[in-house]
Amino acid sequence: SHAGKLVSLAWAALLPPLSWLYASCRAPHHVRALTFAACGLAAFPVSRALYSLAYVLPMPFQLVAVPGMIGEAWHGLPGNLIAMVFHIEQQADTSPATVLIDHLFNGLFWATAYGFAGSLSDGPRQG
Repeated sequence: SHAGKLVSLAWAALLPPLSWLYASCRAPHHVRALTFAACGLAAFPVSRALYSLAYVLPMPFQLVAVPGMIGEAWHGLPGNLIAMVFHIEQQADTSPATVLIDHLFNGLFWATAYGFAGSLSDGPRQG
């Protein structure tokens, strides 16, 4: 349903700023690590939502979907590769369970990758 997708998109879009607020108050030495990890969690769902706008918006506004298409191809790749290598899902299966598996694998992968980059940019650990 469209309402469920909008709620998911709102949650994913709000996750990075909310994690930044939380980290600023509770873990000031790890702000970038936590914020970047939240961006990694949100990257695939937000990219997919932007890409899906191409099917709902009229032509000039469909250009908003281009970054989503590129982002979905990039951020969707790890989940597809993991599922293919381990034979977890069938090719061209779009069932809710398959979509959930893709979101979980991609979220875990990108949260780890972006979080690691954020921890490097946070600088050396404080004693």
